Amino acid sequence: MPVYRYRCEDCGKNFEKRLTYAEFDSARPDCPGCGSLKVTRRINRVRTIQSGQFQVFAEASKKAEAPDTDGRALGRMMREMKAESGAKVAPEYDEVAGRLESGESMASIDASFADD
Repeated sequence: MPVYRYRCEDCGKNFEKRLTYAEFDSARPDCPGCGSLKVTRRINRVRTIQSGQFQVFAEASKKAEAPDTDGRALGRMMREMKAESGAKVAPEYDEVAGRLESGESMASIDASFADD
């Protein structure tokens, strides 16, 4: 079951929730610290398997105090991962990376793909 990370906009607490893929779309996570529903999903670090070893792409972590809330850093990291891996990706991958780099929020990007 995937673990999703959140940050409370009211009290600043970071927390995790385990949700099935089916639960994710309808979930309304609340802050365990203050009970607020004003939470923002945070992006987890990405791991890939390359030559049998795990390689953690954490460049964004080195650049900002709260890297997983910095969409621009995530967009750059996505482009770097694509270039380093040489993997073919769906056109949506480049679209998402570009939208993040331009400053669009993850929530807005998620919503636009949910409409498709």
